[in-house]
Amino acid sequence: GFSLNFAPSRLTYAGINLGSGASGATMLVNHTQTGSGTLGVALSLSAANTFTSGTQAVVEVAFTTAVLTSNATTVMSFGDSPVVRQISDVAGSALSGSYAPGTVSIAAGEFEGDVSPRPAGDRSLTITDWVLVGRYAARLDYPTNASEFQRADCAPRNVKGDGHITVRDWVQAGRYAAGLDPMTIVGGPTNEVLGPGFALRGMGPAGVQPTRKLQVVNAVLAQNQTGTVRVNLTSLGDENALGFNLSFDPAMFSYAGVSLGSAASAGTLNVNTNQLSSGRLGFVLALPTDTNFVAGTREVLKVNLRATAGSLGSYPVSFTNQPVPTEVSDKTATVLAAGYVNGTVVVNPAPTLQITRAGPDIVLAWPLWASNFVAQAADAGLPPVTWTNVAGTVVVSNAENVVTLPITGATKFYRLSIP
Repeated sequence: GFSLNFAPSRLTYAGINLGSGASGATMLVNHTQTGSGTLGVALSLSAANTFTSGTQAVVEVAFTTAVLTSNATTVMSFGDSPVVRQISDVAGSALSGSYAPGTVSIAAGEFEGDVSPRPAGDRSLTITDWVLVGRYAARLDYPTNASEFQRADCAPRNVKGDGHITVRDWVQAGRYAAGLDPMTIVGGPTNEVLGPGFALRGMGPAGVQPTRKLQVVNAVLAQNQTGTVRVNLTSLGDENALGFNLSFDPAMFSYAGVSLGSAASAGTLNVNTNQLSSGRLGFVLALPTDTNFVAGTREVLKVNLRATAGSLGSYPVSFTNQPVPTEVSDKTATVLAAGYVNGTVVVNPAPTLQITRAGPDIVLAWPLWASNFVAQAADAGLPPVTWTNVAGTVVVSNAENVVTLPITGATKFYRLSIP
């Protein structure tokens, strides 16, 4: 009989079995005090049987170790509570013996989401880990070995990854960095899981269009001019992060930059332009950890495209699956079903400004579709010429934008300009 004393802050009792030297023995275990670091054990061979001479394993005790960020040791010793130390012979007489303590070495763990510094991490979860997992999700960087992949692929948390590094892994890394989820020993897949890919992942059952959706808003541009194509999210109020791609005809448009939409001004955006020559842009966008988009139709992204001089007509701007895995995640790193609605960009010839006189006034008019243009005026004179926006109010009349200005007697020049 004996009791084992251990540090409950480092070791948690998980079970006990007879050792190889005590086969067939009867064992009684008192585990009522294991929460305080004490385990009582009593075992007996059958009548008239004795242990074989030499060193024998009599019990094997299993423990779960604490999650440690550095290697540690802890002592395990013998005690007399709840079971008194004693060795008996077959006749029931006490035998003398010694009781030597031992040392348990606990190796520091590797943790889900711990990717920075590359390649081994540092057994801590901080903002640099969150940033790097975001770059992985955007395919701006990617793990170079199995260990890196396993730590980066940290969502869903309950299975320690699913074999894909996506925007929800970025969300989960943020939760670790913010202390919203406890550090978790690494596990799960060690490489990309092959499968059907991310064909607009999370669309839900075939033929069912989710209420939640991303949509490219139709836009009108002028030849050889830069305009904005907006992406809206029809939000249900539980979305935290988005991963998606846009595809356009690179012969008709050139990429001129991107900015966050009004509903995502507090978010963090990673842009992948690696496939820009093929007309594909990838985006991963995350709001601050543990927050959501507000329900309703919300502007999340503004992409600036410049129409080429040879473009004229209607062109699609579509969602696609490269270079970023398509996914919508909530703040707990759970995938949300979403629909994806493509848009059309119409390219018109550069608008013409019409200037006519109406009694004591000058009337400026230009096409209604060119609402992103503003009328400007400049005084006649030697260069440099200073252009300023006209002070009149723009009204819509006969499918045109119209501004009426008084004639002042001074010579003026007028033009259309994009701000």
